[in-house]
Amino acid sequence: MTDSGITIADVKVGVAEALQEKRVKAYVRERKKALERRQKDPEKARAYQRKWVAEHLEQHQANQRRYQLKNRVRMNTERREATQKIREEKMLKTIQERGDMETLVVSNPSNPLPVLLKTPAVAAILGVNVRTLWRLRNSGCLPLPVRIGGGTILRWDKAKLLDWIDRGCPKINDKG
Repeated sequence: MTDSGITIADVKVGVAEALQEKRVKAYVRERKKALERRQKDPEKARAYQRKWVAEHLEQHQANQRRYQLKNRVRMNTERREATQKIREEKMLKTIQERGDMETLVVSNPSNPLPVLLKTPAVAAILGVNVRTLWRLRNSGCLPLPVRIGGGTILRWDKAKLLDWIDRGCPKINDKG
């Protein structure tokens, strides 16, 4: 507050009113000029009006395209997320129906072999897509899978995976 009792808010309101008044005066001047042009040379005024309409129509169409594109991107994102969720639910259901959650090979009950999981089952346990699982593996964030045969078949040791999860999913430095 200043000595005269005027606050900053009062000054802001005054400035806003002055700007509004200035805009109104500019608009009135523009309308008067347009009227004068129409009275002087009607053909030139119509040409100016057609040009003005064309420019504003082009601007409006550009705004429409931007809005439609933004809306399309939003819709595609929502559709993609919904599709991804449906795929993951179907994959989990399929895995559970097939019994692929665990591929258990036990030759001797006193010395059982480890429970080995297929890649989709590991992805389902972690709640990620299979591609994301491989990205995590390649960046060294997951334990190594077990290679079976000539190294073409990969399975994940359930005990190691669950231990890794229990330890808080620490980053693994050894890449495979």
